[in-house]
Amino acid sequence: MLGACLDGYAYDEQCEGTRAWYTYKLLSYFNDDEFFFSRVQHKLRETLCWNGNCWEFEHLFDLALEFAKNGYAPAREFIHEIYRDLLDCIAEKKPEPYEVDYHRQWLEHICIEGMEAGSTDALVKIAADIGGLLRKTTQYDGEDFDSFVWHCDEKYGKNGYISALKAAEDIDGNIAYYIENVVEYEAPIYVHTDAEKKKTAKRRAKRARRIKRERNKKCNVKKLLRKMQKYDNTDREGEWHTVALDIVNKDNTVFPIEAYMYVYTGLCACCRCSVVETMHKHGLLTDELLQECRYDCYAETRELAERIIKN
Repeated sequence: MLGACLDGYAYDEQCEGTRAWYTYKLLSYFNDDEFFFSRVQHKLRETLCWNGNCWEFEHLFDLALEFAKNGYAPAREFIHEIYRDLLDCIAEKKPEPYEVDYHRQWLEHICIEGMEAGSTDALVKIAADIGGLLRKTTQYDGEDFDSFVWHCDEKYGKNGYISALKAAEDIDGNIAYYIENVVEYEAPIYVHTDAEKKKTAKRRAKRARRIKRERNKKCNVKKLLRKMQKYDNTDREGEWHTVALDIVNKDNTVFPIEAYMYVYTGLCACCRCSVVETMHKHGLLTDELLQECRYDCYAETRELAERIIKN
């Protein structure tokens, strides 16, 4: 269990997200928050010092946030400490060109998760902090926080998001600065040359032809089943995922049940969600699997299972 806390087990965090909710759900049965959180805290401090691996930070932070959301006071204090430290760090930082700015990515992730977990008060507080940060430095602009803006739009809607900020605009000048320089930020428009436009059109036409060939190609089910026997679906570096994608992407072809289970029991939670949907479509999803999906590590699979049960 400790290994799952300190190392994210998601196959591809970029599409799956972290498994912090699921991990916390399991470790909470041990009833020893101090033991687990102290180790997560130590590993997260190390990650901040080494300035590496964005996904490792996100997994550890999201797990610490689960502790905080469930009332563990040291976790709340620790999260506020990290947040303030990153704000101070970025205010004094000069990003190196062509290098990943992990500190900015981490700060934006904290802002997104903090806004999602909190109320409009959390949104206003974060907006004021970002506005204050941008007034202190010329190294960053509104484009550096466009993911945060997108998440706010998704949660509150564009009008609701702006209304919440406008209500506090007169109270805090940093919020007015945030609205003008982040919410209303417009990136400079790049005008493509004729040569670039021709190159892009040629590339798109080539891709369209390739996709058409793939769609017209008959699926060799026997060949696919032989590949399943060859590639272990628990091997992180193996070719199993290519086989899984072939099964997931051909949802108009009905495969034997073992092909779907090959994907379902594999490492990629995103593919598992897709194959559950396909199995349901073809009437192959059993009640037992459906109940199991309600407790899946991947939020979209859990939501899909609940929708199927309700309907």
